[in-house]
Amino acid sequence: MSNETETEPWAGFARGWFLLVFSDELEAGQVVPLKRFGQELVLFRTASGEAKVLDAYCPHMGAHLGHGGKIVGEGIVCPFHAWKFDGTGQCIEIPYAKRIPPKAGLACWPVLERNGMIFVWHDREKSRPDWEIPVLDAWEDPEFLPWRYAKLPIKTPPLAIAENLADAGHFIPVHNTHPVPGSFSNTYTDHIGEQKIKAVAYPVHGGKDEFESTATYYGP
Repeated sequence: MSNETETEPWAGFARGWFLLVFSDELEAGQVVPLKRFGQELVLFRTASGEAKVLDAYCPHMGAHLGHGGKIVGEGIVCPFHAWKFDGTGQCIEIPYAKRIPPKAGLACWPVLERNGMIFVWHDREKSRPDWEIPVLDAWEDPEFLPWRYAKLPIKTPPLAIAENLADAGHFIPVHNTHPVPGSFSNTYTDHIGEQKIKAVAYPVHGGKDEFESTATYYGP
């Protein structure tokens, strides 16, 4: 959920899905202004419940749809002159005009709502998504307790977080976790990374935990 811009250190964003908000943070009819990837965007949920992301500035006179824009049915209405755009970014109504200019539209960003989260697809070359985040079967399973999430703001580029996954050297000094020799591995296939580890951890409150873990990561 980084707001890093091209002028900051480690500038640039990978190709892939990026988390915007959690699903329960966006109600039907709600409009949210966002700045992501150095661009102004507008996130909204239509009356039927679909999450959409468009470029924020109206092509007419530049109003930011995230500030004062309203949801009417399946579209968003500009606060300046009531131009209405559907979820694809196409202008579908101008109240005082009989003809809609053919170029009256906004860029539409691919959105994926999955496992209680809303993601947007980013690609500098504007290519369409060629993979999706998998469905967690346990998400809707009544045998599990309700899922909870927490937000931890970290001022760091996304790449640093990803590299931390492969940094076995920090396990002992930072986590007091001692991997079994030869048990730690990372394998990558396209956008999927799999990490395996067998280790002994010593929690800060005492005790000793022996564990074996296989984690799969989907991302750029």
